[in-house]
Order: sequence, then structure tokens, then C-alpha cells
Amino acid sequence: MKQLDIFAETESKPSPKRSVGRPSTITPKLVLDITDDINKNLPNKKIIKKHNINERTFFRIKKGFYNHLLAKAFESEVEEFSLAISN
Repeated sequence: MKQLDIFAETESKPSPKRSVGRPSTITPKLVLDITDDINKNLPNKKIIKKHNINERTFFRIKKGFYNHLLAKAFESEVEEFSLAISN
């Protein structure tokens, strides 16, 4: 009879990361554009219609739920920024 050691650590291979579910349609650029429109004091309904998003998504962006995407948008804007000095 073979005794099983249930408390011994077993070697397990790390599972590959799989994305589960529907891919997100909220992009860093979209979050940046919506935030700009909010700062321009456009009406909420107009922003929702302009960007074709749900009301819930709009208020989540407004509340700061997607700030990590906003940070990515700022990083990409900084990388693409160039300044030309002329005389």
C-alpha cells in the first residue's frame, strides 16, 4: 500500500494567462476624450451620445473607475509630444 503525502508541495506549472470574457471597448483614448468633454462642462447626455457609451460607463469614468486607463493615455500623449522651436 502506498501512502499519499497530501501536505507535500507539488510542482505545478504556472497556467498561461487567458483573457476570459468579452474584450473591453473602453480605451485610454476614449477615457481621455470623455474627461476632456467633462472638463469643458458639456452636458452629460451630450457626452454620452457623442461617444456612444452607456450612462453607467460614463458615470464610472466620471467617478474615476478608469483612471488607470487615463494614466496610460497621458503616458502615450507625452511620448508622442514634440516641440519645435523656431526663430
